[in-house]
Amino acid sequence: MKNALQLHALTSHLLYQLQAVLQTGLNTRAFSLSEKVIHYLNQHLLMPFSADHMQHTLHFHFDYLSRCLKQFTGLSPLQYRHHLQMEKAKILLIQSNLTVGEVGEQVGISSINYFARLFRQHEGISPGQYRANRQKLM
Repeated sequence: MKNALQLHALTSHLLYQLQAVLQTGLNTRAFSLSEKVIHYLNQHLLMPFSADHMQHTLHFHFDYLSRCLKQFTGLSPLQYRHHLQMEKAKILLIQSNLTVGEVGEQVGISSINYFARLFRQHEGISPGQYRANRQKLM
C-alpha cells in the first residue's frame, strides 16, 4: 500500500510535467521557474507560507512565479503547497498511528481544525474517515 500511494503521488507530478511539455515544451523560462517553485515548495513545506520569502529566494516577483506555476500545473503556489501537504498527509494517515492533529503538524499545519477542513476540501472526506476507509482495504 505504501508503494501504491507513493506511486500515485509521483504519477500526479509526472502528469503535471507532461501537461507542461505538451503546452510549451521543456526549454522555456516559465517551465524552468515552475520547476524551481515546485522544488521550493517541497523544501519549505513545514515552514509558514511566505510569498515574500519565495520571491526573495527565487529572485523573481511572486506574481510572475505564480503565473509560471499556474501555467504548468493549473495551481497557484499556495494551492500546490496544499496539494503536496495532502499527499503527504494521506501517506501518514495510512502508514502511521499518529493522531489527525499530529499528521497535520507533520505536514506543516498546526491547527487541527484547519487541517481537517483542508483535507475534506481536497479528498471529500475527513482525515479520520480516509484512514478508516483505507484500513478496511488492507
